[in-house]
Amino acid sequence: MILRNLLEVKFLIFAEHGIFERAIDIYQKTNLDLEDSYNLAYAKSNKATEFKTFDKILLKKFNETK
Repeated sequence: MILRNLLEVKFLIFAEHGIFERAIDIYQKTNLDLEDSYNLAYAKSNKATEFKTFDKILLKKFNETK
């Protein structure tokens, strides 16, 4: 996938490299868009116990992975 290859480019620095990797994994495995996948990965990496969104699908994914 192009996004994963982009993470491997040495002259680009990503502050949250691990979160981006998890977001890409979520994106590939679910029907979430990339932005929602990143938000979910970010929440999970920070051990969030709750997640506020109007997006019912995203909220369902968050609750499934508790």
